[in-house]
Amino acid sequence: MIRHMMVTFASLAVIISSCQRPVEEFQIDTDVQHKTLKLFKDSSFVEEIKEIEDSYQYSGEWTGDLTEGSTFRTIATRKVHQILTLTPVHEYRIVNGHAVEIVKEKEQ
Repeated sequence: MIRHMMVTFASLAVIISSCQRPVEEFQIDTDVQHKTLKLFKDSSFVEEIKEIEDSYQYSGEWTGDLTEGSTFRTIATRKVHQILTLTPVHEYRIVNGHAVEIVKEKEQ
């Protein structure tokens, strides 16, 4: 009975999460990574990263504005299923409909 309830709950969770569509999705490519960044209406995000020999996913919250010329920020709280204690923050600007990461120079 408990196993049946767990399978039912897991199936229901997949159905509910698959219904949520991103309000915006960006493809960001560098020399070593291909990122798919999905931003959702509830301020959550998922960032799927593919490298030459590895793939993984970050998730967390985003804030900001998605209009042309505006900026938004992502704060990752999970990497796959692992909770992060040092939360990576990335900032992006919308340029010609694309998300361009703003790289800040490290202080000397």
